[in-house]
Amino acid sequence: MSTLWQLLQTQFAQRALLVGAAVSVCAAVLGVILVLRKLTMIGHALGDVGFFGTTLVMALGWSGNPLLATIAPMVIVVIGSFVIMWLSQKNNSGDVVIGMAATGALALGIMLTALSQGMNSDLLNTLFGSILSLSATDMTVALVLSFVVLLGFVLCYNRFFIMTYDADFAKTRGLSVSWYNGLFSLMAALVVSVGMRMMGSLLISCLIIFPAISARLWVKSFRGLVVLAAVLSLVCFIIGFVLTALTRIPTGSGIVGAHIVVWVVSLCCRRLRRG
Repeated sequence: MSTLWQLLQTQFAQRALLVGAAVSVCAAVLGVILVLRKLTMIGHALGDVGFFGTTLVMALGWSGNPLLATIAPMVIVVIGSFVIMWLSQKNNSGDVVIGMAATGALALGIMLTALSQGMNSDLLNTLFGSILSLSATDMTVALVLSFVVLLGFVLCYNRFFIMTYDADFAKTRGLSVSWYNGLFSLMAALVVSVGMRMMGSLLISCLIIFPAISARLWVKSFRGLVVLAAVLSLVCFIIGFVLTALTRIPTGSGIVGAHIVVWVVSLCCRRLRRG
């Protein structure tokens, strides 16, 4: 425990805790909607788009500018999110579009890596995450965007609720479904962009999927799902962070492991309740 206490005294660990907590909560509340709408793999696709954005920044030589290196991949992820959502609505084949976007972006990223400077530590951090390497700029951007996403979710809570369960009814109520879908796509893209530094592009979808599916095993109401998913996500992040401090386990894999344990326990408890 002394090792953990010493780590918590460092500035980079404090940054990691703040960012990790904020991103975990944001990803969980958005993940509830994505799970209910059966769009859970969009997080994986956007993670691959983010990987492509990072390799593009490195190939162009922009990685030396901390702000540009943070913002540029984020812009690419936002654009990718809008394109995926637009094509999904137009062709009514969301799973196909998400699969094409994921594999296409990953392939382009690998091509850029091979043609430029090859695999390095920055790229490995993009793939697998490195929350302890967050800079002050990364922390500021992540916290501001997390606050904006949470504020947007709270302000649009009722509209997102109606659209999630009955989009046709939402249209009859005069809601602009396309506009709110675009807003939600923007929010999801921002969360994935900042979450990649914590989980990596390969594991970011865990923050979206696991809290929601674990919460569904305990509660049924939409509000209950949102609250419980946020709590579970925060708890699993803390567990993953502690595992990182006490062992050599990467933060992302530790968080995923914690989520798997919580899901298995929740599933067993549900079956015991049913008897």
